[in-house]
Amino acid sequence: MQKNTPFILFISVMFAMCIYVLWAVQSVLAPFVAGLILAYVCAPIVGFLVHKKVPRGLAVSSVMLGIISCITLIGLLIFPRLISELGQLITDLPQYAKTLKTRAETSQLSWLNSLLEGRAAEVQSAISTGIERLTQSISTIFMLLWTRGQSVLSGLMVFILTPIIAFYLLLDWPKLVVHLEQLIPRRWLPTWDKLSG
Repeated sequence: MQKNTPFILFISVMFAMCIYVLWAVQSVLAPFVAGLILAYVCAPIVGFLVHKKVPRGLAVSSVMLGIISCITLIGLLIFPRLISELGQLITDLPQYAKTLKTRAETSQLSWLNSLLEGRAAEVQSAISTGIERLTQSISTIFMLLWTRGQSVLSGLMVFILTPIIAFYLLLDWPKLVVHLEQLIPRRWLPTWDKLSG
């Protein structure tokens, strides 16, 4: 057992370093992982088109153009509405808070008054203060989300780079599968053939 201790320690340290490096570059790897997933999902469609005698470049271009068109159409239908609703919510949030505060202050709390032995006014005041603080916190969060450009830019870069990466992966998919197949142990080849398409 003593002979394996340095080897196990070395493997553990290397594994920890790999995890740290992957965590540190996760924003850079995101488009590549998404592109690989998109290429894997689209590979059977491209394979079908190639089998029907469509040149591989044209098949890949057609599939990627179709996917980009669908995503763009969905984005054009959803995002303007989402942005207008979010802007309206940010605008109306103070009014909602005032309405909620007014209702909390003017409501008849006779049942609560009897339950709390005449301390309903304190409870109403605490509720009003809590609602006011909650509203301020929510408004601050929404404003930070609204003005936060870095995450939007990062998402946009993933959105732009993912189809490009998937395009080139699909273009070279047969070569990629052959090279990866050489790394697979022979007993797992039937499973690999099923998964790789």
